[in-house]
Amino acid sequence: MNKKSIYIILFCFLALFVLLLSAILTIGIMSGNKFEFGKQEYHIVQDKTYPVENIKQIKVDLVSDDIRVFVTDKQEVRLVEHGNKNAKKKRVHSKLSEGTLNIYSKKKFCLL
Repeated sequence: MNKKSIYIILFCFLALFVLLLSAILTIGIMSGNKFEFGKQEYHIVQDKTYPVENIKQIKVDLVSDDIRVFVTDKQEVRLVEHGNKNAKKKRVHSKLSEGTLNIYSKKKFCLL
C-alpha cells in the first residue's frame, strides 16, 4: 500500500465518523419531547403519566412560576426545593386532566 491509499482510507473513516456523529446528534435533537403551553415551551420530563395516589413527593431543583403540574382532582400538588429540607412549600398551578398526573417543566425534577 502506498501513502495515497492510506490517506484515502483515513479520509473515508473520518468522513464516516463525522456522518455518524451528526446522525446521532440529529436524532437526539429531534427526539426531544416538547409541549407548547401558550407562548412558552415546556419539556415533558417523562413520557408517561402517573396516578396521583402513587406520588408521595415531588422534588424540584428550583420552584418557580414556569412549572405546570396537571392534576386530576382538586388536591394540591406541592413542590419542594431539591436538597433543601427547610424550603417553603409552594402551591403550583393545577388543572383538571383525566385520572393521571402530567408534569411539564423547564426545570429538572424527580418523582418519589
